[in-house]
Amino acid sequence: SRSLSLSHTHTHTDSLVLCGLGHIQPCHYNLDHLQIRGRRADKRLPITLLSGFLGAGKTTLLQRVLKNRLGVRVALIVNDIGAVNVDARAAASMGLDSESEQLVELSNGCMCCSLREDLLAQIKDLAMSNKYDAMIIEGSGAAEPLPIAEGISAYDVGRGKVLDDVVALDTLVTVVDAPNFARDFFTREQVVEHKSLRMESTDGKMGGSHVAELMTEQIEFANVIVVNKASNVSAESLAETKDIIAGLNPSARIIATDFSKVCPSDVLCTGLFDWDSAEEQPGWAQLLTGTWVSKASTLNIQHRMYSRDRPFHGGRLARLLLGTHSSGATPTTAVVDAAGALMGLGLIRSKGVFWLAGQSDRAGEWQHAGSLF
Repeated sequence: SRSLSLSHTHTHTDSLVLCGLGHIQPCHYNLDHLQIRGRRADKRLPITLLSGFLGAGKTTLLQRVLKNRLGVRVALIVNDIGAVNVDARAAASMGLDSESEQLVELSNGCMCCSLREDLLAQIKDLAMSNKYDAMIIEGSGAAEPLPIAEGISAYDVGRGKVLDDVVALDTLVTVVDAPNFARDFFTREQVVEHKSLRMESTDGKMGGSHVAELMTEQIEFANVIVVNKASNVSAESLAETKDIIAGLNPSARIIATDFSKVCPSDVLCTGLFDWDSAEEQPGWAQLLTGTWVSKASTLNIQHRMYSRDRPFHGGRLARLLLGTHSSGATPTTAVVDAAGALMGLGLIRSKGVFWLAGQSDRAGEWQHAGSLF
């Protein structure tokens, strides 16, 4: 059998409340309720993981949280692909207490790839020192949260324990650049070609990935998505960005703001991350089990599930995806044409398995996000 999860948009205007803009919804920096390490029943160190492309506003968000943490003792890990960790230098200027807080720099590689073991070892050392209330990890622009989460759940810390026994992956935050969201999501560029990511593709495992694929991974696995620079786009464009994000991740909290203005309690010790749910119930998979709750009353997104016990006709499927080029298409042009055809149908995301007539012993994997197929 085959089943595809489809997300598509309609082009009409929707309104959006800008949560996080001070003049609309002011923040009250009262952190007394935060479930920091000392207030958790299991005493594990809660971790916030920041993801997002270079220039989206991750470091600015980090600086704002550090400025308003009101005595919460923070261990901070900052990753930069380059030899000089610029983000770490910016964070260091926030006045971390050298006696009770610590900044760790990870440079010359991506923490979800070549530096993953170094990252996990640093998390272990910081957590087992019992000095901190919370930990914040800022990834490079090309970092994917899933490999880090998997590492935390399996990394051996000795005495029959894994890292997940001493730390709690608490909140996954992705910062999105509103003015560049549509361009990045619908581009056919690889990471190596993207102007703000190409330097990060020097980490060998990142060079072959596509920009749309990386963006989708960062959004689908997040608990909180900060749409930054909201005032730099029109209300219609902002609403469309929110709709696409909600289609990719129906359960995430979406905060639209400027200058990365968020309340610390929006991203620290929220308790939003649940590994079992993240592993078994990503947003698109909720459709498979019927647990997805429609937001049709407030969003321009519609979801559909196609499932049938008959195979696709190979020629007809090729004509749908490739049009008049189906007979002479090369693998490269076929991918480009197929993505264009799906975008032309209004599909922004589709994923599943499929079956072709005459190939009953094989299952095909279908993966599409924006301009990537």
